[in-house]
Amino acid sequence: MTTLVATVFVSSASADSEQDPSPALPTEESAPSPVATAESNESKEDIEDTSVDILSIEKSKGSRFTALTARITNNGLDNLPMSAFDNDVYDYREAQPSGIKLDVAGQTRHHPIMDAEKYCLCSGYASRTPFVPIIQPNESVDYWMLYNLPADTQQVTVEIPGFDPIEDVPVE
Repeated sequence: MTTLVATVFVSSASADSEQDPSPALPTEESAPSPVATAESNESKEDIEDTSVDILSIEKSKGSRFTALTARITNNGLDNLPMSAFDNDVYDYREAQPSGIKLDVAGQTRHHPIMDAEKYCLCSGYASRTPFVPIIQPNESVDYWMLYNLPADTQQVTVEIPGFDPIEDVPVE
């Protein structure tokens, strides 16, 4: 059994405070700039007219855990299911972006971490919400995946089903 632990920090504000209690949503000005972008190569017909922005690949200090955050945009006319990004090697339990792999130095492909119950440590893992299993036409959704990479990894090639490999993406 895998245990997931989260720490939440809550700050209190006085009732007189004029702060907006709603969380700040990213705007075009504040949204992170992608470190790499790709368009589908139309080798998979269910993801034609799709683009992916790699927003970040960040390594945890003191461990080999590495998180990839990607924005998938459906530029087509039909719904885009997450099953289009399923893993073709390992049998993950649910439709998640488990097929997005990281290639280190052209030697080893790293798949997202799978827990003992065959769930991908990806968007939708913890509480299953908020997880968007279908991207509507003309919408973008951010997803994350967790990998176990060698400690000295500084860049990777991102392999996404239906896309040409995205080479030399920096790992922060």
